[in-house]
Amino acid sequence: MKASLSWLNDLLSPGGLSADAIEHALTFAGMPIESATPVAVSPAPGDTRPERDATGRIVDLTWLYVNPAFARLTGFPPAQLIGQRLLQLFPSRAGSPFFAAYIQVAETGQPTVVEHSYQGESSTSPTWFRATVVRTGENIAVLVHDITDRKQTEAALLTSEASFRALRNATAAWVWT
Repeated sequence: MKASLSWLNDLLSPGGLSADAIEHALTFAGMPIESATPVAVSPAPGDTRPERDATGRIVDLTWLYVNPAFARLTGFPPAQLIGQRLLQLFPSRAGSPFFAAYIQVAETGQPTVVEHSYQGESSTSPTWFRATVVRTGENIAVLVHDITDRKQTEAALLTSEASFRALRNATAAWVWT
């Protein structure tokens, strides 16, 4: 099964996520490993540090490692992200389901998957992401997929079904029997 994860070579640097960590995250997310093609894996285990206030509450995350695929999603080169705090660069993410998931996983250690649309500093149009978040020691790792195409297809299908139902309900019953 590890051989099926060869696409990781393009995404990870030495010291990045291990194939076991990726396999665990994909399995938890319910994704078939053989067909998984992530947009980004960020950050590597131990490379995103939760930042706490004086009361111990998590108030931000600091990037200690960012791979090129994730950096492309943000619009910044990796070197400009490393050492920066998430909410200083992207303040609109403070109330997002993604940030809530990061905090939950950092505090509880319970992995989670969140799908939500995001439009903000790094995305001018609504983009849907599926993020699998796992704790790695005191830090967190996030596996991110752009699922915008899937969400658009789902919306088109729902619209089509609603149109068909409206047509069927407006047409005499004898037409359908």
